[in-house]
Amino acid sequence: MQIIRIEDPEHITALHIDSFKKKWWVNGLVPEVKIEGEPLPVQDMHRTILITAREHATEHTSSWIANGILNALLEDSPAAARLRKDTTWLIVPILDPDGSANSRFDSLTNHFWYHQGEATYGDYTPTEVVVYAAYLRAFVNSGRAIDVALSLHNIECNEGPIIFSPFAIYTDREVTVAFNQLLFNRLTQLNIPTGKGDPLDAGVIDHRICGWCARSYGSLFLAFEVNDRYPQQRLSLQGLDMIGSTVARALSDFLMSTDGRERAKRTRDTLAVRKEKMEQYWKTSAWPADNPSIFDMLSMGY
Repeated sequence: MQIIRIEDPEHITALHIDSFKKKWWVNGLVPEVKIEGEPLPVQDMHRTILITAREHATEHTSSWIANGILNALLEDSPAAARLRKDTTWLIVPILDPDGSANSRFDSLTNHFWYHQGEATYGDYTPTEVVVYAAYLRAFVNSGRAIDVALSLHNIECNEGPIIFSPFAIYTDREVTVAFNQLLFNRLTQLNIPTGKGDPLDAGVIDHRICGWCARSYGSLFLAFEVNDRYPQQRLSLQGLDMIGSTVARALSDFLMSTDGRERAKRTRDTLAVRKEKMEQYWKTSAWPADNPSIFDMLSMGY
């Protein structure tokens, strides 16, 4: 398990979290995660973008898109420096390494759910879910916002065009369409067949990690299906890299646009309300804030 964190100035770290597994699971504790850097005011417009790929074990193409995003960020160029400026990128190239190694399609997908009452750790809550949630909780509680939580997937053959938007959270459908149109227009200019700007469906999806970020931290949820085996136009790794770099630039530009800034402000307003509620919550909780229960962390988002 690895979360790659890239930000300006030239700060690149890879958090390997396999070591958390036995140490923290045996003790039945939420992992203690320390976030480097000075806390930022909740209203600060420094942006954070979370990218996850390979939530499903056999969706290899999604990892190559994430790799393209990484390549765009790590180039020694003014364009890459601009992508890193005032932005933290949290990239998970393979969300479920164990599932991917063993072709278990759905090991983590639906486990960021509401837990009833003071649920305790059990085999229905994978260790990885707890560790990812603990890291993101610590990141947000350090004074940072997660502006976008983007989930990458892939399909095959005639299931769809090379890239399309399968789902939006219903309260964010309009802003999702705005971003999709920006991205798809750029990809069309590169001769990449895309879906329509409007997602195929809308609702809630808070049982998955990026949807959980939207519910818990007010992030903008985005999701894309990529099809490198599209019969009319199969893609090479170079083509997937190009899509990844285009996604990175579109995200950066969108968050600087009027729509993006307004959506980022909503995220910070949500976090300000969360902070007030959380302060009251810990006054009566049976668990301390520095050792929350799984209900506190996953269900309440605290």
